[in-house]
Amino acid sequence: MGPDPGKAETTGRTLRGEIQFLAVAVPTVILALVALAFIAIVSASMARELESDAAKAADETRDLLVDPLYRIDKAQARAIGEALLSSGRIDGIRVESPVSGVVLDAAPSDPSTIEALERRIERDGIPVGTVTLHFSDRRLEETRRLLAGLGVAVILSASLANAIALSAILARQIGRTLRGLASGVDAIARGDYERPVPLTRYPDVNQIVALLNDMAGRVQAKNRELVHANATLETRVAERASELNDSLSELKRTQRLLVESEKLSALGHLSAGVAHELNTPLGAIVSALGSIRSYFGNQALELVRYRAALAPEAAALFDAALEAGLSGEAAPLGGIGARGELKRLKAALAELGLEDGARIAPSLHELGGMTGLDRFKDLLGTPGAAEILETVLRPVNARRMAEVAALAAQKASEVVAALKPFLDDGARPELGPVDVAKSVEEALSLMSEFALSKVRVTRDFAGVFARGKREDLTRIWYNLIRNAVQAMDYQGELGLSARVEDGMAVARVRDDGPGIPDDIRDRVFDPFFTTKTGGEGLGLGLMVARRLAEGFGGSVDFESRPGFTEFTVRLPVWN
Repeated sequence: MGPDPGKAETTGRTLRGEIQFLAVAVPTVILALVALAFIAIVSASMARELESDAAKAADETRDLLVDPLYRIDKAQARAIGEALLSSGRIDGIRVESPVSGVVLDAAPSDPSTIEALERRIERDGIPVGTVTLHFSDRRLEETRRLLAGLGVAVILSASLANAIALSAILARQIGRTLRGLASGVDAIARGDYERPVPLTRYPDVNQIVALLNDMAGRVQAKNRELVHANATLETRVAERASELNDSLSELKRTQRLLVESEKLSALGHLSAGVAHELNTPLGAIVSALGSIRSYFGNQALELVRYRAALAPEAAALFDAALEAGLSGEAAPLGGIGARGELKRLKAALAELGLEDGARIAPSLHELGGMTGLDRFKDLLGTPGAAEILETVLRPVNARRMAEVAALAAQKASEVVAALKPFLDDGARPELGPVDVAKSVEEALSLMSEFALSKVRVTRDFAGVFARGKREDLTRIWYNLIRNAVQAMDYQGELGLSARVEDGMAVARVRDDGPGIPDDIRDRVFDPFFTTKTGGEGLGLGLMVARRLAEGFGGSVDFESRPGFTEFTVRLPVWN
């Protein structure tokens, strides 16, 4: 007979404990260390990028404030600072002038790890003020939290995968161990009860071996147990089949959820773009209305009294300048051209022998530059001409602020109009004709201003109407255009075209990015496959574009090489 099971070894390592340690503990620790290192590297990179962006923003703000502080225009300087705050680029600002003192002091809302930047503002070598900017590090903190969450998800997923793999490893190891037991059990089945089943190197398995050897003398009782075990086995097989059917049903449900998740992803990208597009014009409207309110609240009545007190010759200059400014024809030059025109105006006024030429030149620049000089030349000798022109600029600037508000409101209206096709009220309209050119333009209007600021868009449409649903076609173009712009790193040439070819409406989206590598071309339409970084996408856009096109009886294909990638969408044409 075999060894007494009560005397089987119970100490030492076990088969299950060894495999669990190797398959779960070590990989989990390694993944945790890799995740921590990745978060640290990405955080450091983003911190450097934020500091670089902060320096650029400080330099741009300094350039914007030169003219207002030089003209001691506190209202305009304050409006520029408030507009920058409302745009979200900065978190706090302080503008000081050696003449006016503190023009604007908006403290940051939250403490930040990004050091505040101060810039000295000069005009022609003359210091006119300083600006101090505070920047938020919210984006860095949000990214850290996101990466931490992703790291936890990866570690949990890896642990789950290891747990699944553990069962397979156990089966393999136990099978190898049981091969040695099989010969002994076979001998018992043949009636050779004196031959013991060989022991293994695992104490817990040896307990089973001891039990088998002990039961060799009780064959009849074991046979009865085997009959019972067979009945139990059939029940377990039936239960496992039921579990597999349930798993298959769950898998199908998960596939449906993946498609729905893409819609949520697209909605998130769309919401971010719309928020950005609306924030800029709304900030401009708020800033412009603030200047207009200031003018009508403090200066309008004063302007009327000022005009009534002028002598006839001075009143003539006032009326001529006011008419030119309010007509909208006397728009000032901007950028580099403004500096050149100011120099020419000062030289021309010096030739006329005007004592206040240097003071008059900035006002003339705002009232049409050299054209204004020709118009008012005969009246510039009027006593107090510099003060009159400066006074006229108050209602002129108020009118210009009203124009800024009107343009910003129009931009916001266009964004809202482009968003309407994406709003699903639950109705399912029949397929109808869709103007491809108009649908593509709607998709472009949904892209953020940043995404297209350095992209040159070319269009070549031929009045093509496809058969489908307007909102779904717009989603196709939006996904393809966004993919192309991201591939070009937001700068380059984007080509859009539509033609009727072989009875199909054929639209093409072309970019001059680096192209799609050969080793991933077969995967670009796979769900969740993406080469983008920084949370720019979930790898679902191209898959959804192809599915929508195929749902209308069309297709999406592409051709790519370095410097050229073109996605071609074929849809049934509307006859």
